[in-house]
Amino acid sequence: MRLTGVHDAALLTAAVAVVSFVVLGHAYSSFDGYISPDSANYLRLAERLLDGHGFHVPSDGRDGPSEVWFAIWPPGYSLVIAAVSWVTGASTFLAAKMANVAIFSGSLFLLYRFLGRDSLIAGTLLFSAGTLHIFSMTWSEVPFLASLIFLCLLMGGILTGDRELRGVFLWTLPVIIVLPFAFRYIGIFVLVPVGLVALRLYRDGRSKDALRLVLAAGVAVLICAAYLGHNWLQTGHLTGIERIPAPESHSALFNSFAVALMRELALPVVSWTPANGVQSVVVAIWALGGLFVGTQLLRAGPAPLELRVKLLSLVFLIVGATYLVSIAILRWYTHFDPFSARLLDPGFSLLTIGATIWMLNAFRAARGPIIAFLLATALLSVSNHAASILSRDGFGTYATAREAAIARYAMLPDDAIVVFGENELRYLRPDVQIAYPRFRPYSADDEDWQSFLETLQPNVPVFIEVGPRASMPNRYHPSVREAVATMPRNTVTLLQR
Repeated sequence: MRLTGVHDAALLTAAVAVVSFVVLGHAYSSFDGYISPDSANYLRLAERLLDGHGFHVPSDGRDGPSEVWFAIWPPGYSLVIAAVSWVTGASTFLAAKMANVAIFSGSLFLLYRFLGRDSLIAGTLLFSAGTLHIFSMTWSEVPFLASLIFLCLLMGGILTGDRELRGVFLWTLPVIIVLPFAFRYIGIFVLVPVGLVALRLYRDGRSKDALRLVLAAGVAVLICAAYLGHNWLQTGHLTGIERIPAPESHSALFNSFAVALMRELALPVVSWTPANGVQSVVVAIWALGGLFVGTQLLRAGPAPLELRVKLLSLVFLIVGATYLVSIAILRWYTHFDPFSARLLDPGFSLLTIGATIWMLNAFRAARGPIIAFLLATALLSVSNHAASILSRDGFGTYATAREAAIARYAMLPDDAIVVFGENELRYLRPDVQIAYPRFRPYSADDEDWQSFLETLQPNVPVFIEVGPRASMPNRYHPSVREAVATMPRNTVTLLQR
């Protein structure tokens, strides 16, 4: 289906304009540019790729090789950023934001291309506050979610017969299955729903298609295994570093998951905090609107669904649910970031899109209230982000902070080691090594200051940047905090060893 209506084109254009304002507005009106530590590492690898260093980045300053293979995260997102930067000539920072806008817009267009105008309604769920926040950041969840939407649409098309498993599509299918893995290691979970689709094909008497899909999935497994094996040869670990067990109790993890899920359910606000009166009022009004729509659905009653719509919505629901189960199990037994919208949003977005497609077609008598509720949700969410952007000092804030950071790091030689380097250092000076003392729970123990210094590479100039990262409360060994407390803050100085 092509864009045929002026209204459809206008809606898509308006959506692109809104997401551009939110993403670029957050980036340039904040001091940090909506760059987290993970974001800085993606940008760092993109810079290294553009400089011809391949997938190698500076090490952690410890005695040993000065460069290491980038394996803590898959390199897919950094490749996208580097490609946009190379084509446009933009900085990697701006290229990442441009890529996010393009990926968001592409996701909406794909939904429209496969599902028609109903997808524009379901696509408003991508404007939920949590999802817009993720797209405003420089996180791999952005292309990861887009790749899952693409995979859902293709798997749905295979089930409905709209996509034939033959020719170029069949040969490229293994790459499409691998795409989520190329952005996040958890993306290997898609083999489960792909296997379920193959089973459904076999049950429907399409044994040849089932076999072709299984073979494509098998090739995808080999690609993933080869990449993980190469990581192991380069770093000694399948995913770059040792992944330690989760230190939390089962009850603590359950509470964390429940709170994150509750916050994710509050679509109009980012990370809803019940103690925040304004947020709670917005959520309460929005929830009442949801209850009203629920009553309209009960009155209308469900109608039989066209098989195509049923299968497409079912694929979204299965992939979304499988992701949530996979990420919950992985976090239950491995330590990494706590449960949050960032972890849950990809699965939750797929669930809500699938459920919306189903409701729009099963409850046609209540389409008006459903559409009004979704548009109101998107409007509240966008208003929330707009208020956050406009309440800041101005759109030159990040540019000013960036220039200050460039000046601060100008005196560093390329072979330097910087202890406690801040986020900006990672991508503004991508050739510099950044070192930190080990700390729990990411390591088995808290490393003392003297032991840490003794592990650094000899005959290499070592500097220290005492900023927010160096002063995080309850992090590092007491001797580290004592040493840092005597040093000048917010400057980069030569460290005497």
